[in-house]
Amino acid sequence: INVKMKARGVLGDALGESNAAIAAEDEARMLRIQEEARKKAEAEYQEKQRKEAQKKQDIRNTLDRQIQEAVARKQEEEDARQKQAEIFKREAYEAQLELQRQEEARRQAQSDYRMQLEDQLRYGVKLRPTRELMMSDVERKINKTFKPS
Repeated sequence: INVKMKARGVLGDALGESNAAIAAEDEARMLRIQEEARKKAEAEYQEKQRKEAQKKQDIRNTLDRQIQEAVARKQEEEDARQKQAEIFKREAYEAQLELQRQEEARRQAQSDYRMQLEDQLRYGVKLRPTRELMMSDVERKINKTFKPS
């Protein structure tokens, strides 16, 4: 029985050592798998953080570009308004000059007409004595008796 017990003890020790080796190997494999899973999770987290940071940076860049475009567009609109204002100002000035020119032409035409009428009157006054001589007696009587009403 002792021999059997010793044999069982040796077999038990060998089996125990074999089981201990298997357990140690299983534990090492488990630790390795846990470490790989931790590294993988860490890498995924880092990648997620990097992607979020990249998205935020892209959004900032897009907003900055949109703001710059809006400022540039506003400046272009202001420049266009300034140019249009200058054009309107010049057109108004030219219209004012045209009105002044027309007024001056009207005054000159009136002055010329008045001078022409005065010349006609002067000419008529010069001819008046001779007109009397060119009239017949009947015409002179009619002129003397004529009274405008």
